[in-house]
Amino acid sequence: KQQLKLFTFNLAKYGWACGRTFPSIVKYDKNVLTEYDAENPENSKYEEKELVWFNDVRKQRLDPFKTWIDEMAKPYDTFSMNECYYELDYSYNAAKGEGFDKYKNFSVIGYSARNIDESLLSDEQKKQYETERTDIITFGFFENRLKDLYVIYVPSKKIVLYHGYLPNDDGLLSVWHTPWVLRNSNSPYGISLWQMIKGKKGLYDKMLNMTMDQVVLSILKMFFYTGTSDLFGDGEIKIKPGKGKQIQNGDIKWLDVPGPGKEAWEGLRYLKSGIDDDSGISPTVEGEITGKTLGEILHAKEASLKRLKTPVENISY
Repeated sequence: KQQLKLFTFNLAKYGWACGRTFPSIVKYDKNVLTEYDAENPENSKYEEKELVWFNDVRKQRLDPFKTWIDEMAKPYDTFSMNECYYELDYSYNAAKGEGFDKYKNFSVIGYSARNIDESLLSDEQKKQYETERTDIITFGFFENRLKDLYVIYVPSKKIVLYHGYLPNDDGLLSVWHTPWVLRNSNSPYGISLWQMIKGKKGLYDKMLNMTMDQVVLSILKMFFYTGTSDLFGDGEIKIKPGKGKQIQNGDIKWLDVPGPGKEAWEGLRYLKSGIDDDSGISPTVEGEITGKTLGEILHAKEASLKRLKTPVENISY
């Protein structure tokens, strides 16, 4: 359920999301206290046990920027995808805990082998990576259904750690994916919420900024003054709300800026409703009460959810 939340987040943000299903066992050795010596704690006795936290089939969301599927993959057709490749980051100790150290080429990898595509990073993200831990190893996993091939690869060192048959007895690939809304019937990559609303969102932001600027100017009025004395030095006056200053031989004229009229607020509401129409995320879905009676609220909610039927069905698929 928690992985599904992350999967849905990527789906709405990028228009395409992916994940994988795999058998997972999370275990480690732990020294458990069996006899405590209060006078000499260092003489306390421990028993070594293997703790198993999880041992079952597990689902995991994958990074859309580190997952590739073959060009023949079609939407809603599981068997059209014949191969896939995805990358996962492990710390050095976690990699050993997962059993990667059992492969003979693991010792060649070294302590750090992170694979980063700097073309996808902003300047801020690049600085962040420079300060992060360095004991990270990126493993790539390649699966081919037609050739019954499974490969573990270290891309930054170009080392093949393992190659063999697909571990799935049914020959199925471990990666699954879906679009938010179809772009076309031949592409598995869909259209995201941002792509749907970005046209109106730009106009909405511009209009909102202009309206807010006018609100500020109507409250904190600009003024003109003349005849300042030498006491003020460079001729500037520092003002504070609710406080006046007397100046010699001068005159102050306030610039009375009217507040934004109802046309501005109506325009913003119109653009907002257009964004809601494009995305399908209506005020009712967001939690806003749009009716006076329970029946009106339920009908509005049901109608809003119907507009999200396609994305919800894609998530269920």
